[in-house]
Amino acid sequence: MGGGRLAISALLMEQVFIFIPVLTRVSGMVLSAPIFGSQNVPNQIKVAVSMVLALIFVPLFTGQEITDYHPMSMLIVLLTELLIGIAIGLIANLFFSAVHIAGQLMDMQMGFIIANVMDPQFQSQVPLIGQFQYILAILVFLSINGHHLLIRTVYQSYEFVPLGVLTNLGAGGLALNQLFSRVFLLSLQVGAPAVGTLFLTNIALGVLARTVPQMNVFMIGFPVKIFVGFIALILMMPLYNLMLSNLFEHIWDGIFIVLDSM
Repeated sequence: MGGGRLAISALLMEQVFIFIPVLTRVSGMVLSAPIFGSQNVPNQIKVAVSMVLALIFVPLFTGQEITDYHPMSMLIVLLTELLIGIAIGLIANLFFSAVHIAGQLMDMQMGFIIANVMDPQFQSQVPLIGQFQYILAILVFLSINGHHLLIRTVYQSYEFVPLGVLTNLGAGGLALNQLFSRVFLLSLQVGAPAVGTLFLTNIALGVLARTVPQMNVFMIGFPVKIFVGFIALILMMPLYNLMLSNLFEHIWDGIFIVLDSM
């Protein structure tokens, strides 16, 4: 009888020492990932989602054990797990920032750079077109079940960084730093059609100003660029879904590159 209780107690303690690190990594992802980490989502929902996902993941790691239960060692393990979870969510948010940058480039060309709106995701002022494209990106991300893929990525991260194993966070940080340059390149690709069209419009207005000096090109340039910008946005909408799908593919590649470098 006593031996059975000891076995049950040992099993429960093993599950607890697996649950806490798993919960830490999942919580890091939920707090920093797009949609999950939005400030519009109540903290109670974030905690509940983290707990449910951790409870789902725990039976999958029953065979794994954390051998060192020293408080300092456990603290380092939990800190590592938290940073890994935050890195996964941060990379996903990083590629969403490319949409913001592309929209900001368009706002600069269209003259909307002074007409910012409040972004409820980050509680900050963002460009008008950038916010519009960001909302579309969120809808496309949900339509392709990107939030499900993000949860699956957290589970697959244990193949690169096993539970309770200390990693080379410095190498992961360098790989994460390299993703920033890729984000700027992707933002140019997303905004290139509209920005290129507006650039040609500016050239045409400049030529018009030289050929017809009497015309106040500065005054007519604003409505012309706004009109051309919206036409370019409408024409590129059929391709926007394709561009965003290509952009979201880089999310998973970037996450696995960073995890593989740890």
